[in-house]
Amino acid sequence: MGTVAYLRVSKTNQDLDAQRLSIVNYSKFKKITINKWIEVKISATKKEQDRMIGELYKLNKGDIILIAEISRLARSINQLTTIVKDLTDKGITIVFIKEQLELSNSKMNITNKIVLYTFGILAEVAKDLHSMRVKEGLQKNTSRKKKKRVFNKLMGKGLEIQGYLELGLSKRKIAKRLNVTINTLDTYLKYFYENELNNN
Repeated sequence: MGTVAYLRVSKTNQDLDAQRLSIVNYSKFKKITINKWIEVKISATKKEQDRMIGELYKLNKGDIILIAEISRLARSINQLTTIVKDLTDKGITIVFIKEQLELSNSKMNITNKIVLYTFGILAEVAKDLHSMRVKEGLQKNTSRKKKKRVFNKLMGKGLEIQGYLELGLSKRKIAKRLNVTINTLDTYLKYFYENELNNN
C-alpha cells in the first residue's frame, strides 16, 4: 500500500506551494508517509493524459491519493465523478483535504456522493465565472483600445470640424466624412471645446 500526493495548477507561472503545504500538514497529522508526488502545471480542461491522471489509474487496491482540494483533480462535474468512481472501484482511497472528504469503495454512500457532487458543481461554477470574467476583461480592454484609436483619429481636427459645423454640415455628415460615429464626434467636440479650443 502506498500514498500518492497529486498537485495541479493551471499555469506554468503559478506555484504549488500552498497545495504542498496543505498535503504535508495533513500527512503529518495523520502520520502518513507520502511515497510519490505528482505535480502538474496544466489547465483542468486539457486531456487526462496531459494532466497525468493516468498515473493515478496505475495505483493499486489499498493505495491512497491525497489532493489539496477537489478543483485540482477536475473542473467539471462529469470528469470528477467519472475519475472518482473509476479509482474507488479499484479499491483506491481519495482524500480531498480542503473539503475534509475521504472517498473509497466502502465509503461511496449517498451522503458522500451528494457532498462530492456539491463541491464538484461549485468548482465547475467557479471555473465558468473565472472564464467569463477573463473574457469580459479582454472585451473591455479591446473596446477601450478601439475607442482610443478612433478618438486619436480626430485629434488636431477640431478647427476643421468646427468649420464644417459653421458651414451648416450636420454632425451625421461630418461623422461619416471622418469615418467615426456621432457619439465619438460628440465626445471629441466636448474635449475640443474644453481643452484644445482655448489653446488655439
